[in-house]
Amino acid sequence: MQRTNDAVTVKIIDTGMGIARAHLPLVFDRFWRADVNRANESGGLGLGLAIAQSIARSHRGEIKVDSQLHLGSCFHVKLPLA
Repeated sequence: MQRTNDAVTVKIIDTGMGIARAHLPLVFDRFWRADVNRANESGGLGLGLAIAQSIARSHRGEIKVDSQLHLGSCFHVKLPLA
Protein backbone atom coordinates (compact mmCIF):
# COMPACT_ATOMS: atom_id res chain seq x y z
CA MET A 1 0.00 0.00 0.00
CA GLN A 2 1.23 3.48 -0.84
CA ARG A 3 -0.31 6.61 0.63
CA THR A 4 0.09 10.20 -0.54
CA ASN A 5 -1.56 13.36 0.75
CA ASP A 6 -4.61 12.83 -1.43
CA ALA A 7 -4.82 9.12 -2.35
CA VAL A 8 -4.00 5.55 -1.45
CA THR A 9 -2.81 2.93 -3.94
CA VAL A 10 -3.05 -0.80 -3.31
CA LYS A 11 -1.26 -3.33 -5.52
CA ILE A 12 -2.74 -6.76 -6.15
CA ILE A 13 -0.10 -9.06 -7.64
CA ASP A 14 -0.51 -12.57 -9.05
CA THR A 15 1.83 -15.04 -10.66
CA GLY A 16 -0.73 -16.45 -13.05
CA MET A 17 -0.60 -16.78 -16.82
CA GLY A 18 -0.37 -13.02 -17.39
CA ILE A 19 -2.05 -10.89 -20.04
CA ALA A 20 -0.68 -10.25 -23.52
CA ARG A 21 0.32 -6.64 -24.15
CA ALA A 22 -2.17 -6.40 -27.02
CA HIS A 23 -5.00 -7.41 -24.66
CA LEU A 24 -4.24 -4.94 -21.84
CA PRO A 25 -6.52 -2.18 -23.25
CA LEU A 26 -9.41 -4.68 -23.27
CA VAL A 27 -9.26 -6.19 -19.77
CA PHE A 28 -11.75 -3.70 -18.26
CA ASP A 29 -14.31 -4.12 -21.08
CA ARG A 30 -17.55 -5.83 -20.12
CA PHE A 31 -17.79 -9.48 -21.23
CA TRP A 32 -14.22 -9.54 -22.58
CA ARG A 33 -12.21 -12.69 -21.89
CA ALA A 34 -8.74 -13.49 -23.18
CA ASP A 35 -9.33 -17.24 -23.16
CA VAL A 36 -12.95 -18.09 -23.84
CA ASN A 37 -12.40 -21.84 -23.37
CA ARG A 38 -10.86 -21.39 -19.91
CA ALA A 39 -13.57 -18.92 -18.88
CA ASN A 40 -16.30 -21.34 -19.91
CA GLU A 41 -14.76 -24.02 -17.69
CA SER A 42 -14.70 -21.72 -14.65
CA GLY A 43 -18.08 -20.13 -15.33
CA GLY A 44 -16.71 -16.59 -15.74
CA LEU A 45 -18.71 -13.97 -17.59
CA GLY A 46 -15.99 -11.38 -18.13
CA LEU A 47 -17.60 -8.84 -15.79
CA GLY A 48 -15.37 -8.80 -12.70
CA LEU A 49 -12.76 -6.25 -13.79
CA ALA A 50 -15.38 -4.07 -15.50
CA ILE A 51 -17.38 -3.94 -12.26
CA ALA A 52 -14.26 -3.25 -10.18
CA GLN A 53 -13.26 -0.39 -12.51
CA SER A 54 -16.77 1.05 -12.35
CA ILE A 55 -16.73 0.99 -8.54
CA ALA A 56 -13.28 2.62 -8.44
CA ARG A 57 -14.39 5.36 -10.86
CA SER A 58 -17.57 6.00 -8.87
CA HIS A 59 -15.25 6.89 -5.97
CA ARG A 60 -13.11 9.09 -8.26
CA GLY A 61 -10.41 6.43 -8.43
CA GLU A 62 -8.98 4.13 -11.05
CA ILE A 63 -7.50 0.71 -11.65
CA LYS A 64 -4.48 0.14 -13.90
CA VAL A 65 -2.75 -3.09 -14.82
CA ASP A 66 0.79 -4.15 -15.73
CA SER A 67 1.26 -7.68 -16.98
CA GLN A 68 3.62 -10.03 -18.77
CA LEU A 69 2.70 -13.35 -20.30
CA HIS A 70 3.76 -16.35 -18.21
CA LEU A 71 4.90 -14.07 -15.34
CA GLY A 72 1.66 -12.63 -13.93
CA SER A 73 -0.10 -9.33 -13.44
CA CYS A 74 -0.10 -6.38 -11.08
CA PHE A 75 -3.28 -4.35 -10.61
CA HIS A 76 -2.90 -0.86 -9.12
CA VAL A 77 -6.07 0.34 -7.37
CA LYS A 78 -5.90 4.07 -6.61
CA LEU A 79 -8.60 5.76 -4.52
CA PRO A 80 -8.71 9.32 -3.23
CA LEU A 81 -8.67 9.94 0.51
CA ALA A 82 -11.79 11.48 2.01
